Amino acid sequence: MLPKEVDNKFQKYVIGFRKQKKYLLSHIKNMDETPVTFDMIGSKTIDMKGTKKIPIKTTGHEKSHFTVVLSCLADDTKLKPTVIFKRKTVTKSNFPKDGTAGDYLFVEESNSDGENDTDFDDVPEDITEDEYAELFMLSNSESS
Repeated sequence: MLPKEVDNKFQKYVIGFRKQKKYLLSHIKNMDETPVTFDMIGSKTIDMKGTKKIPIKTTGHEKSHFTVVLSCLADDTKLKPTVIFKRKTVTKSNFPKDGTAGDYLFVEESNSDGENDTDFDDVPEDITEDEYAELFMLSNSESS
């Protein structure tokens, strides 16, 4: 945890910067992402008293996970959660033309050099390279 004076100094700087640049509170966003496992095994079991072994059924995907992104704006607006699934290829499905393409995110596997191999031939036809760059928010190099 930071010392109180550092926290106050940073907060004053951000407020001053926002006022200087005339940013609206609705233009300031905060987001946090958290991994969620597909197979959440409970910590309690129920069986007959005296039972020595209790089988626990799982899907076998205890280590597989997806990412949930929670976001809000500085004006107290809470945004819809975004769910990110790890994929090795870009989906071929069509994206909506009504401006809701922001609900879609791509995640690509990194090659051995840590570089993402983006082949724009695989991007759906109705998404431009600029839109793709905006949609590409998370690199597999950050996740395990």
